[in-house]
Amino acid sequence: MGRRVLAGVAVAALALALGAAAAFADAPGDALRAAVDKTGHANSARLTLTQKTTSGARSLATTASGTLAGSDLDVVVNTDGGAIRRIAKATTVYEQRPANGNAPWTQTTRAQPATTTPFGALTLRDGTSIGDPKLYASITDQGTEQLPQGPARKIVGQLDLNAVGVAMQLGPSERARLAQMSATVTTWIGADGTVARYVLSLVVPGTGGPTTLETTVDLSDLNAPLTINAP
Repeated sequence: MGRRVLAGVAVAALALALGAAAAFADAPGDALRAAVDKTGHANSARLTLTQKTTSGARSLATTASGTLAGSDLDVVVNTDGGAIRRIAKATTVYEQRPANGNAPWTQTTRAQPATTTPFGALTLRDGTSIGDPKLYASITDQGTEQLPQGPARKIVGQLDLNAVGVAMQLGPSERARLAQMSATVTTWIGADGTVARYVLSLVVPGTGGPTTLETTVDLSDLNAPLTINAP
């Protein structure tokens, strides 16, 4: 291997190391905003998602996992009614129920996607990034944890739901209802500066006791050369 190649590898390694250090060195609010923005620009990813609703002794969970590439996707969703596989490619959507490899595929159409990236801008209705510190009453650094994707910086934010309601451009009564809830966002930022895991926990008060809605998203292989194939 020539000296120029070795020098190039050394420079690339140094740049990666500096980038990783920066991801862990920024102030929590700055790191959160930067990670959300960088993730929003990713053109592909593998995703697993769990949505869990708990009210008293009752709990209901839905899970999904799959591949996102541009505006296309291949995802399996598991519900109480069984597994569903959905493939969206260009303007065609294919669906298999149950997702057992044997059931026939149905085919429908969708409008041409408005974006060419899986996540879009990750903004609320008025254009505010969901990582903007102005949406949070507090943002704290909780150190580093090891995830399957690698070491990740853990940042916990308490949402200011009144500010969220304004950014969502809700009416006064809707904002007042939202402000009665509480929400915590926990974000793990990988060494590449993107979101590795995102957990939103929303507590909704009720006459029979609170209901908790928790959404967990794990991301990996961002910007990898992933493709979606029609069945």
